[in-house]
Amino acid sequence: MDTFSTLNAWLLVTAVFLPVLIGLILLAGRVLPRSGVSGLAFLGFVVPAAVVLWFLLPVSGPLDAILRLRVDGPWLFKLGLNGVSAPLFAMTAVVGLAAGLKAVIQEVEARTTYLGLILFMFGGTLAVFATDNIIGFYFFHEFALIPTFILTLFWGGEGRRSAAMQMAIYLTVGAMLSLAGILIAMEVAGLSWNDATFAALFQGLFAADAPLPVATGALTLFGLGTLASLFPSTPGLPRVTPPPRRRFRCSTRVRSRSSASTASS
Repeated sequence: MDTFSTLNAWLLVTAVFLPVLIGLILLAGRVLPRSGVSGLAFLGFVVPAAVVLWFLLPVSGPLDAILRLRVDGPWLFKLGLNGVSAPLFAMTAVVGLAAGLKAVIQEVEARTTYLGLILFMFGGTLAVFATDNIIGFYFFHEFALIPTFILTLFWGGEGRRSAAMQMAIYLTVGAMLSLAGILIAMEVAGLSWNDATFAALFQGLFAADAPLPVATGALTLFGLGTLASLFPSTPGLPRVTPPPRRRFRCSTRVRSRSSASTASS
């Protein structure tokens, strides 16, 4: 591996795990000064976007080399980008930066814990798109959901408790269904967890003696669809914040009253 490949590998690892590390520091260090909390959180949100910007520069090396990059380590699953995951990884980094900057300037209760949980979720979401292992994809997705439940429960606004409970129920069911489907597909393809890349899984399924049962495919798609909120099975989510129609109606009434008073005068 040449110098640029080694550098790019470490930058990818840093982009994924630095937000998680800083999130853990903030969750454990509740007595940190406000400026220190803001500085650490800002670093955790900016670095992934900076890494994405570096990957786009010609000096970082050929784009093909970045898309073929695979990084082993103690995190069990290989990290790497491909033509599908790289744009999603970049989009997550940019959207996470925007959301993170908004969170840093917000005034909320337990601000240090709030920022730590957001960084924890941010790192897990980046890892979802930075691994080509299907078990790693599933693991990091569930990893990112843990702070999501906590954030909804304590900072979700009106109806947050019922929304968090409904999220926990529906997403747990979706997670179990999708995991069952993934494990069955791996068994049909003859793969173990550490070599179950997306490419190897599809190749194994095409080369398998017996086709994947239709029910298994439907089970997996339904579970993943529930996790991604593609199905209307998460009715608690819209109840977290008050409906905007109420404000519109109020403004309409004010305009109607002002129009009526103008006409009478």
